[in-house]
Amino acid sequence: VITYNPELLPAPLITSNGGNGNGVDFTTTKANWTIWGTTVAETARIEVNDAITGVGYTSGDTIWNYVVTLAEGINVISVRAVNANGLKSYPDT
Repeated sequence: VITYNPELLPAPLITSNGGNGNGVDFTTTKANWTIWGTTVAETARIEVNDAITGVGYTSGDTIWNYVVTLAEGINVISVRAVNANGLKSYPDT
């Protein structure tokens, strides 16, 4: 199956890292960690783990940030771009 949707935005990129390179998993001793990344200017909002609260982003910008409160153990972070019509991109994790 091939679905064509010209309104679908590319996934935003998580570009922050723990010193291992962009997008590489890492371990930290900090309970709060700031992540950041890039998106396309057509993005109306950014969602982190399906939430918009706490996301530092202004519609039309190409950079975003978010302070993650980490639980002990593995924490999976999922970031999506949403366009003005509410269509969500595929996530970057």
